[in-house]
Parts: sequence; structure tokens; C-alpha cells
Amino acid sequence: MDVLRFDFNGSSGEFKRTPQGFLRVNARLSRVGIFDYQTAREYRGPEEVFCADSLHSLKGAPVTDRHPAENGDQAFLTPANAKDHMVGITENVERDGDYLKGSIIIWHQDAIKAIESGERKEISLGYRCEIDPTPGTHNGEPYDAIQKNIIVNHVAIGPKGWGR
Repeated sequence: MDVLRFDFNGSSGEFKRTPQGFLRVNARLSRVGIFDYQTAREYRGPEEVFCADSLHSLKGAPVTDRHPAENGDQAFLTPANAKDHMVGITENVERDGDYLKGSIIIWHQDAIKAIESGERKEISLGYRCEIDPTPGTHNGEPYDAIQKNIIVNHVAIGPKGWGR
């Protein structure tokens, strides 16, 4: 089953203005582990998080200020709506233990101000994946299903405590 997911992965780290006046933010973008959803606990393993196709989809992924929408066809960026939602792009994605870290470049002045003021602190991926309904445990914690074939659509920035 192919599903849409929005996951909160942690907070953005240090940031610095580029010579052009944009903002480069170092952040954790994704991680291995169990994620809680309304209907199930899903495991995302290292073989999926660090898979070449998944990594390729995250490199150069668009960055949005919050997600474009919460569900349905409007939840993801497309060529038809990207201009209305994009505030930046990802770069320099690499593995850091159980995390994928990288940097995002923010181009939009309002988003830059929101990050610099602390109004935007957290990172969330919008992606598609397949759900394998096989239950199991990871580090002693039970899960109901496994996420596979993760393809990132966008990286969203949001306020602290967003979506919880």
C-alpha cells in the first residue's frame, strides 16, 4: 500500500547567512526508528532511510514553510504548485549514525526571518512510502508495520512542537 507521510525529525541546528544573503541551516533531516501515527506504529529501518533511491530523492528536495496541505493531492509539491510553496532547497545530505543530516538553503525573506527569530525550529519530511504490514520490534519497542521505498517530496520547516 502506497501512503503519504509527514514526519517530525528534530530541530534545525546552526544557521548562517551566505554571501548572497540567503540562509544556510544545518539540520537533521531524517532518522531510523519507530514513528507513531493515528492508526499504527511504523518502523523505518536503515536499509530504507539510507537506500540510494531515498537519498537521491532528498538531495535537492524543495523546502517549504510548513507542509503545503495536510492531506490529499495538495499535500505534496508539484510543478503546478511549487512556485507558491518553495522557500529553499536541500543540499549536502549525509549519514550521521541513525540520522540523515544535511543543510538547507532558505531563499525567502519571511522564512529567513522566522528561522533567525526562532519562530521556525523544526524539520519535517513530506514523502511517499509503501507499508509492509509485518509487525516486529526495534530496540525492544514494538511496531505494527514497516516503511519501504521512501521517496521524499519536500522538507518543511515549522515551529517548535509543531504537529505533536
